[in-house]
Amino acid sequence: MNYEELDFDKAIEDANKIILLGSAVKIGLFLSLTNKKDISSLARELAADERALYIVLEALCAIGYVEKEKDSYVISDLARPLFIEGSKDYVGGYLPHTLNKFNAWLELPQIIKGEKTGRRKLDNTSVFMNAMACVPEEDVKEIVSNCLDKKK
Repeated sequence: MNYEELDFDKAIEDANKIILLGSAVKIGLFLSLTNKKDISSLARELAADERALYIVLEALCAIGYVEKEKDSYVISDLARPLFIEGSKDYVGGYLPHTLNKFNAWLELPQIIKGEKTGRRKLDNTSVFMNAMACVPEEDVKEIVSNCLDKKK
């Protein structure tokens, strides 16, 4: 059997990015940044804590998903097709579902020990449906075609 060695540093870095990006999507940050905004305006619009928002925006700037121009922020060209609906590359609808899956996995130690986790009843159905709805149509057609071919 061929096992792939896990690069722990890269995996942790990637997980951090997914959590950062998913959180930004979940609060509507990228949609709010389709036009330049200063931190105060953005914080009011999102009903967000200015300090926390500043830290998130600077982190997003550091990885290239937001651009800072003087004291204003705007979504980058790299992020626009990923997080603004309408592009074949759109993943924004999937990230909140990914965050829900991360939350479930984080309860695994308690589950293994037989503890009731008291999982929060989130609106997982709508989050899941939105995630599935963002799958590009050509991918859906290919998946359905493959399923129908296997049924024969």
